[in-house]
Amino acid sequence: MKKISDYRRHVEECKALLRRAKSPEEREMLSNMAETWESLAVAREKKLARDGEAEEEERMDSLERFPRVWCNNCNKVKPMIFHVMKANDKNDHDLADIVCADCKSIIATLHTACQN
Repeated sequence: MKKISDYRRHVEECKALLRRAKSPEEREMLSNMAETWESLAVAREKKLARDGEAEEEERMDSLERFPRVWCNNCNKVKPMIFHVMKANDKNDHDLADIVCADCKSIIATLHTACQN
């Protein structure tokens, strides 16, 4: 099943094509397509709300939406660096440090599920 953002991207693509359409038939077809994509997006939103779910992209966008962290060393909110480290002979799983971009202190370390 497509994500809501995919449906909305198709709406915008149809609208962009609609602005350049030359014939009334082409404009009508593209307008109908945009309306159909929009209705699919709305239906998906309603289904997720009814089921009490969220799409993966809505749950997993925190790094893009929240690029700053509280740094105890700096005693203020600072930009962060997300430093990913692959599994190696010391670690059997990937991990990532959230680091203050200014003082380089580690705010938190995130771990993937262990491969035990």
